[in-house]
Amino acid sequence: MNQIISPIDHKVFEALVKIDVTIDTCEDGINKFTNATLSVYDGDLHVNQLDQTDNVFEEYNLANEAHFVNFIHDVYEENKTNTVVVETKINELDNATLMRILTLLDYRDKLQFIDFIKCYSNSSYIVRSENILSLLTKLATRELLFSTFHFLNKKITICCHKGLNFSVFVSDFNDLETYIELARKNGLYLKNIHVKY
Repeated sequence: MNQIISPIDHKVFEALVKIDVTIDTCEDGINKFTNATLSVYDGDLHVNQLDQTDNVFEEYNLANEAHFVNFIHDVYEENKTNTVVVETKINELDNATLMRILTLLDYRDKLQFIDFIKCYSNSSYIVRSENILSLLTKLATRELLFSTFHFLNKKITICCHKGLNFSVFVSDFNDLETYIELARKNGLYLKNIHVKY
């Protein structure tokens, strides 16, 4: 597991992460940083789209999951020369939820998840392999476990939320254009952009 992800304590987390938006404070980041929403749709959902997401939740999320996984992959590629930190609340899941997650994963992801739950000790980790990002993104798009990703080269923080709407925070407005293009490339949109100076 050491080659995939390594736990870090709060001091190390604070030293590394410069966008001080955490898994618990995503809402606060809206007032501090340039932010946007990563979404499948470029505008508000229309009534027929709302019906689609309510009636076939799993099919809707699974049909769009690859867009998010590929976007996170591309963000990782932009930032892999620097440390990537992930926060997740896996330590707060009960046994029934862990078992449910395992039943919904394919064999490869199931093995990674088992390795991950064997080593969790807190909520912050340094990413050693992109594979864990793909797994955590899948868990978020399936609304099983939400995470926050901190990429530290072209600084961006991504907070996973329900409904395939992820909050995105950047510390440098100039980096936002890179992420807008990566979203478009992957069939997604960065919308509701709020610029903070």
